[in-house]
Amino acid sequence: MKVTVIKKKEDKNLNLISSIIMFILGIILTLNANQLITTIFIILGVIVTAFGIIRLGTYFKEKKQFNLDNNETLVSGILGIAIGLLTILLASILSNAIQIISGIWLLLVGLNKLTIYLQFKTNPVDLVLAIILILLGIYTILFANAILIIIGIALIITSIYDIINEFKKNN
Repeated sequence: MKVTVIKKKEDKNLNLISSIIMFILGIILTLNANQLITTIFIILGVIVTAFGIIRLGTYFKEKKQFNLDNNETLVSGILGIAIGLLTILLASILSNAIQIISGIWLLLVGLNKLTIYLQFKTNPVDLVLAIILILLGIYTILFANAILIIIGIALIITSIYDIINEFKKNN
């Protein structure tokens, strides 16, 4: 018995559109990883601030409508606004902290692999990986988040492959 899978035209278009979106995201990650992280922190701060404003509005609404004094709602609203605004104001600093922390992590993992290689003379591939991790760690600390750039490059390659395959299927 032969099974034939029939895809709707909408599915094909959706695959192409998602591949194009992944391609654009890959370019953004590759070219401007640090700014993307800062933007994510700003968006997160706006969301948390909005949550705080909603909680504060709920507090005043309940107080007026039901004569309730729900201090938990008041406190969570004030904290939400404060944390959200701090996140927005410190977005660049938080982004830099993530960059430095991930760079230090890559550097430490690379140094650990190098130490193990030098002690036990394991596979030469381990030496190459150690050197690559050390270099990526240094690059991440000094310039940009190498992990996000690598993810961006992988997204670009994958999306190009998917786009080519979609066009091959349609022809």
